[in-house]
Amino acid sequence: MVEAFYERLRKADRRRHPRFITSFKGRLTCEGESRTVVVGDLSSGGAMIEDHPDFWPGRKVELRAKKFHVHGQVRWKKDGICGLSFDKSIDPLLVIEANAGEIKNIWSDEGIAPVGIDK
Repeated sequence: MVEAFYERLRKADRRRHPRFITSFKGRLTCEGESRTVVVGDLSSGGAMIEDHPDFWPGRKVELRAKKFHVHGQVRWKKDGICGLSFDKSIDPLLVIEANAGEIKNIWSDEGIAPVGIDK
């Protein structure tokens, strides 16, 4: 499953926004119910998170983490993960810096240090 997860990320060149692989916990609210989820990648327009039986394409969601609060909707789900699109753009580097350590742009083999942190 992990291999499929990363392979799908690498093939997603039709996306409008660069994706950054990460791993941090967020709080997702969907139709009044809130649960902790792991954010597996993040861009200015969306995120990939672990799946849950209540997540279906078209469902409105709210995702929160440190210095991060956004509304959006579930766009797709497959193989234990699902994709979200955000209603407004965010700065993924600032969110990742607040919630995780070093980040990696999936289009590059080199790690990218968060803003203000030397590698």
